[in-house]
Amino acid sequence: MTKYKVPRLYKGKKPNIKYWKRVKNRHPRYLEHDGIKQNTPDWFKQRKGKCSGSVWSVAIALFEKKAGNRVKNTSKSRQKSLDLFKKLNAEYNEKEYDNIMSEEEKDKMAVYCDWGSYHESTAIYNFLENYAIDGKVRECGFMNGKTKYTGSSPDGVFIVGGKETPIEVKCRTPLYFNKKTQEWNYMNRCKPFDKIPFKYIPQTYAHMHVTDSDSCVFISWSPMNGCNIFNIKKDNRLMELILYYIDRFYNDFVVKGKEPPENYFFEEEKYQEMLKKLAEVRDNTPIVKTTENLENALMYDSWLFE
Repeated sequence: MTKYKVPRLYKGKKPNIKYWKRVKNRHPRYLEHDGIKQNTPDWFKQRKGKCSGSVWSVAIALFEKKAGNRVKNTSKSRQKSLDLFKKLNAEYNEKEYDNIMSEEEKDKMAVYCDWGSYHESTAIYNFLENYAIDGKVRECGFMNGKTKYTGSSPDGVFIVGGKETPIEVKCRTPLYFNKKTQEWNYMNRCKPFDKIPFKYIPQTYAHMHVTDSDSCVFISWSPMNGCNIFNIKKDNRLMELILYYIDRFYNDFVVKGKEPPENYFFEEEKYQEMLKKLAEVRDNTPIVKTTENLENALMYDSWLFE
């Protein structure tokens, strides 16, 4: 007789991402991408030398101390700016980039990345089943921007009535790393965002830039407390300012091989205007739909075979 067991919450000291349920099958209106898929070797090659959407917030200094304090970014990190500069500078000069991140830091980053990849299909399923009942979602690969050093990879494109709108999915994780004990902990209060965090807004603008769209769907999914869906409307002036500072980061620092100083751009009037407009997006983009977690009607990975 086949035996079953509940999957363990941890594998050694690492969280077992597969402990949490996800949908087994893609939604019938979730269309596969027939090109280069995300997180494959060829996809990484496409992104080489590019300031891709996932790091736009780093390039425009939202992780620097002064800007981070202004936008209430709790994950400020001077090192992010330096790492991005070193990576792009090495790729610009066609040299190998030696990632200076420690193995422990890589392991921690892998937990969050694996969590997002594993549960993204569940978030999309939820979106299609409970909100976009008349539309479809198509997977995306990497898309080039209007300059040689910009690009982005939306998590999908929402298609309805002939219109295509990029999607960004953020899967909240109930895991956090305790620096004192050097162990992962579990928190059952994990909820979807009720406002879009500053650090993710530039990424949605990157998606609108590469798809030439006037809006972007932002999905914040949580494993236990449902999903919040936002529809971000493009502010043309904000897009202009973000692209201006992406261009400045690349040409002032990457091309010249000049390390960005602390709090770069912060004292500039244009930069303050950009921060103000980012705040307006955060404060004036309402939740358009709140959904519950998908129920047992769906095929969940609830058990593992022994």
